[in-house]
Amino acid sequence: MDEMTQVRGPRTRDFSERLSINQLMLDGSSFEEDLATCRRVGATGIGIVEQKLGTGRDEELAELVAEAGLQATLCTSATPSILPVRLFGGPTDPQARTDALVASIKRFEPFGPSQFITLTGIDDARDADEQRRILIEGYKRASAAAAEVGALIGIEPIRSDLASEASVLSSLAETADLIASINTPNVGIVFDVFHHWDSETLLEDIATYASLFTIVQLGDVPHDRGSGMHRVIPGEGIIAFEQIFGALETAGYAGWYDLEMLSDPASPGAGQDLPHDEIARRAKRGLESAWHAGLLR
Repeated sequence: MDEMTQVRGPRTRDFSERLSINQLMLDGSSFEEDLATCRRVGATGIGIVEQKLGTGRDEELAELVAEAGLQATLCTSATPSILPVRLFGGPTDPQARTDALVASIKRFEPFGPSQFITLTGIDDARDADEQRRILIEGYKRASAAAAEVGALIGIEPIRSDLASEASVLSSLAETADLIASINTPNVGIVFDVFHHWDSETLLEDIATYASLFTIVQLGDVPHDRGSGMHRVIPGEGIIAFEQIFGALETAGYAGWYDLEMLSDPASPGAGQDLPHDEIARRAKRGLESAWHAGLLR
């Protein structure tokens, strides 16, 4: 499904033209400061988080994104799941959650977004069949709203040791199966390397499902791995990015690479005390090196 990577996609296939920086990793800064960070480090995309928009400035901020020469890539709604996720809060009713997601998608139209990230959420009070029915119906609504603004919907599966409170999906195969049931052309997979790097079938899965990837998210795993969502600067952890990049490019992936370094500030080596520019520059340097090495594999 080549159109997955063509909607408001990168200008070229070179890594330097395909890097987006996600606002989720830019804590404590203003929207304008985030744009400046992207420009200084040479990113060409920005993943916009709805909470950073504030109120009453959408048109102004959309103009600033355009003036900065940046593409709005992976946009995050304040309610990015159809079933509940405790971390996000909000209503528990799937209809109300879907209404909020659709409203957010429409709000983002001035930014010309490439896509929206979603999780399925999970509701243990409902059986698996009911949850799947709700998800299919909700995603049909969300994908229709996204199509109206020229964007994709990406579904992110969550690694099995973290999925119990966030997602009914933990594998690429499960996600592809749900997408087939949703059966709309602008729904695909957010491939977050953090959730799949240690899968025994990683390279085979990339070859099989890369055509469904709307974006690839990049964050590294610390040498002292621990548990939870803690990540370190890509290229400074244990993930073999050269191998992953080589598999992605061989499979024909031509879309965005989204830098998303989510960390617990209290964790060793989190890097959250570093200036945003330094984090982004170090990540870009390591990832570019790994990307070029991957092409030579």
